[in-house]
Amino acid sequence: LAPLRKRVFAFENGKYFRLIEIAIVTFIASAAAVLMPLFWPCRPMSELEILAKANNPHVHFRRFTCPEGQMNEMASLTFPAGFSVINNFFVSGDEIMLSPWALFVYGTVYYVLTILAVGCTAPTGHDAPCVV
Repeated sequence: LAPLRKRVFAFENGKYFRLIEIAIVTFIASAAAVLMPLFWPCRPMSELEILAKANNPHVHFRRFTCPEGQMNEMASLTFPAGFSVINNFFVSGDEIMLSPWALFVYGTVYYVLTILAVGCTAPTGHDAPCVV
């Protein structure tokens, strides 16, 4: 993907095209972060999830556009800081808090966005996944 980018954006005024490239990648990542939870269905929160959220300030199950007592799994993966998402995985004991399908879709989109971000002109170094 990076060699293709170099051919596409290697024009006489390359710095402007590189800036456009960064803007496009940023727009795609931002749109994905908002649209994935927007179109993901709400589901009722279990008693364990409600109890975990009340007792642990680092557990963040997001409602997003859901009514009270329900949660949006994709918003719970997308919006909190990274350590909060990891905390969401370890509060359940044996109960599955986030569906495997939500984890698969989120992981796939995150992987694709990371591939888009790597090789951009932005000086991210090894922190490219943080850009996404």
